[in-house]
Amino acid sequence: MPTNLYGPNDNFHLENSHVMPAMMRKVYLARLIHDGTWDKIATDLNKRPVEGVTGNAPKEDILAVLSKYGIYDNKVVLWGTGTPLREFLWSEDMADASVHVLLNVNFSDIIGIEKYSSVHYGASTDGAVDRNHSASETATSMLAQARSSPSGNFQNWL
Repeated sequence: MPTNLYGPNDNFHLENSHVMPAMMRKVYLARLIHDGTWDKIATDLNKRPVEGVTGNAPKEDILAVLSKYGIYDNKVVLWGTGTPLREFLWSEDMADASVHVLLNVNFSDIIGIEKYSSVHYGASTDGAVDRNHSASETATSMLAQARSSPSGNFQNWL
């Protein structure tokens, strides 16, 4: 099952965002309506208008457009059948996991550098091509060697 990443600076627009940011914004706006904090609703809608409705619109227009997206006083309606499985992951957790893997996994055991070769894209040749020393192969090879070396040169790349 593919994982849906979400996080800071995500697209929280109700008309074209992904699932998790849309749900988060719906819940947030429903709570603001319930609490009657129209200044915060105005700030939100001025930042991300919905169908052209901004925070400067009359309350009735704001409530009407939000209801089209299933947002009511302390209640939200989520779309879909509920049958597809979704997996969500905070983007900063993914970044932390990626750094952990890069710093703690011996890539020479996984990648098997000697078994693969690369192609020089955009290069024209009229003879033999040395596929064992292309730019991407060299970078992958350096990654594996640096991580597996006692000096830990890989950390100098960060």
